[in-house]
Amino acid sequence: MNNEIQQNLDKHKSKMDKIVEESKRAMEDIDLDLEKKFEKFDRETEAARLISREALYKLMFLESSIVVFSVTLLSVVALRLNPDVGDLKVSWVLFLCSIVLGYFSFFIESRAKFTISW
Repeated sequence: MNNEIQQNLDKHKSKMDKIVEESKRAMEDIDLDLEKKFEKFDRETEAARLISREALYKLMFLESSIVVFSVTLLSVVALRLNPDVGDLKVSWVLFLCSIVLGYFSFFIESRAKFTISW
């Protein structure tokens, strides 16, 4: 009777050992999968940060060009120049178009890259 009980215990113990080993392998697989996903997430987050920094640099450049163009336009009178008003209007309209396109381009670019990396 004791032998039967011991055999049943050994049989169940070997089954339990197999289950424990399978569980360990499954947990290791899950751990590796999570590690890969976190590495990918870190890379994508860094890419999004780079996009944000580039957008800020572009914005600063665009704003400084607006200031420079405005100062140049206002200094025409101070320098007593007689420029053609039609040319000034065309240049001002083209500059406004570049400002609008500049703002939209880096917003769209950063959103598109962020969406793709997400």
